Amino acid sequence: QEGTNNQAYVDQFDFTPPTSASSFINQGKNNTASANNKARVEQHGGSGSVATLNQDGDENEAKTHQDGTDGTVTITQDGLANKSLVLQSLQNYFAVGNVATINQTGEGNSSWAAQDGDYNTLSATQSGFYNKADQLQDGNDNTASVNQSSALNKARQRQVGDGNYAAAYQHAISGPGVNNYVEQNQYGYNNYAFSDQDGDGGFVRQDQYGDGNSATVNQWAAGTGNKIYQRQEGNGNLIDSGQYGGSNNLAYTYQDDYNTGYTSQSGNCNQALLVQKSQGGAGHFADIYQNGNHNWA
Repeated sequence: QEGTNNQAYVDQFDFTPPTSASSFINQGKNNTASANNKARVEQHGGSGSVATLNQDGDENEAKTHQDGTDGTVTITQDGLANKSLVLQSLQNYFAVGNVATINQTGEGNSSWAAQDGDYNTLSATQSGFYNKADQLQDGNDNTASVNQSSALNKARQRQVGDGNYAAAYQHAISGPGVNNYVEQNQYGYNNYAFSDQDGDGGFVRQDQYGDGNSATVNQWAAGTGNKIYQRQEGNGNLIDSGQYGGSNNLAYTYQDDYNTGYTSQSGNCNQALLVQKSQGGAGHFADIYQNGNHNWA
């Protein structure tokens, strides 16, 4: 530790002590003027887990509690008043191979992450001001990632099951990426959700229930007030939606059982509503494309 009034705490003894676990805390290593940072590591049960906490700047807080075997937690924070908490493999000392990586730079960013099961991978990268990442995974072989910059962005991801993938991207290192929000919830197996957002005031929410679903959202930097809501229930569904320009765009889609839907909007004040619900049959297809102004479908 370098700097002033930094605090570090490691617990590898209480409850069931781990075997061959390692903890590393570095505070003020790259900035010797760092002050008032706090770091805490708790590791119990299992074997071979590694926790690494790196902090530079002032008033940052990093905490992790991991149990299980061969888990890895890495938290790196640089700036002012950033906070991170990672909870890993707390339900089962025999959980294997979970990996969590948190990187935060800037001011007032926060990341909360929890995962249980085997071989899950979780990451969050945040830069800017007052961004929030909230992620949870429960199952096996799931992957979740958040990458956001600028200010006041939010991302929330929930995955329960096996083999799910969720990625939330909110761009704009500076400029338009303000007040964007992403929420992706997946329950089942082998679901895929992807979000790609830029601009002002965008909203993305994707809910998937069942097996083999896929959902993709794109909102880019040409407009403000864009919104997309997508929900899929059933098996084998696919949704692809995009809003690429203009402002005040809205896209809503709902599907059930083997449906395929596409929505693409470019321009101003467009609205699109795509609803597919099986009534005695499945295998529907729909395609909506709008280019221009004041369109509605």
